Amino acid sequence: MTIVYKVLRYKKHCGLFSAVVNRKPKVKYKEGVWSESPEHLSKIGYHLFAFKALADARAFTFANRPFSKGEIFRIYECKAEGITDKLPPQLFILALECGIIKHFDNGIWPDGTIMVKRLMTVKEVDDNSI
Repeated sequence: MTIVYKVLRYKKHCGLFSAVVNRKPKVKYKEGVWSESPEHLSKIGYHLFAFKALADARAFTFANRPFSKGEIFRIYECKAEGITDKLPPQLFILALECGIIKHFDNGIWPDGTIMVKRLMTVKEVDDNSI
C-alpha cells in the first residue's frame, strides 16, 4: 500500500466529497473507509484521482476554489491501491455530471496527478481550511 494525497471538498452536514465533480457521479468519502470510482467509470478506465506529493495537492488547492459558499477544500493523507501515473484523457466535467462521456483530449492534468483503483482516507493533513 502506498500513501497518496487527496483533495476533497467539505461542507457541514454533507461531509467529504469529490473536489472536482459537483453532482453525480461525485464520490463521497469517510475517514477510514475504502472508496472506489463509480462502476460505469471504472469499466472504461477512470478511477479515483489523487496526488503523489503533498506539495502538488496544495498547489491544486491554491489554483482552484470550491464551487459553493460554505465549502472548503481539505487535503487527506490516504492509503491507495492500484496506482498508475498513466492517465486517460480528461473528461468534460459538465458533460460527465449529465451522464455523458466526452473526452477533452487537450486537457492537462495538474502536476503530480495519479489515478488509483481505490483509496482510504487516513487523516487530514492540514487543520486550516483552504
